[in-house]
Amino acid sequence: MIALSTWNARCSQIRRIYDQQIEVRRHGADNFDPYTGYELGIALFRGRLKRDHADYPTLLVYEQRLSENIRAAQYFGDDQTRRAERNQIISYLNDLALADLGVTFNDLCNDALAAPVALSPAQDQALQALDYYINRFRHADDEFIESMDSVMDDALAALTRINQAAAAGDLATARQEHAAFVATYESGCGTHATLRAMGDTGNQLIDLLAN
Repeated sequence: MIALSTWNARCSQIRRIYDQQIEVRRHGADNFDPYTGYELGIALFRGRLKRDHADYPTLLVYEQRLSENIRAAQYFGDDQTRRAERNQIISYLNDLALADLGVTFNDLCNDALAAPVALSPAQDQALQALDYYINRFRHADDEFIESMDSVMDDALAALTRINQAAAAGDLATARQEHAAFVATYESGCGTHATLRAMGDTGNQLIDLLAN
């Protein structure tokens, strides 16, 4: 459940960043809030670093911290404390980018704002697939919870019937009820596997969009 929620949030973030890139090229960077460059820069950093890099998990931590800081500033207003925290995060990102890519994070932000937006056919196809998955599975978390609640209720009822049949010495019925229990459990596992496959597909799309 948590993984799926994270995946949906990341998909939305990727889509928002791409839309920002389009608007920056259309209207110019000066027409956007001061955080746009940071969001575009972190996406560029992540795309260049690649997922198998040793520092990739560290980058994700800083990305999360920066994203939370920016969201708070946008929703509740910027203040000295948030600016100090943001400057510290950016300082860490500057050091990380310099060590891993040979440029600072600020350089990446400037490059992201200035870079033309040009999608390869594969990236354009991935964006279409991304929209499809976001729209289709927007409420997947709630649906999964509801489906698993039903699975657990059915399994509990099956176990009760198994115990009753076994206590009465009716082993044939107990075996039948046990088979029903196994089928119910496997159905629930199948639901989970489907959601896991959705998450894997989303990660593949994100990797493709980051290139």
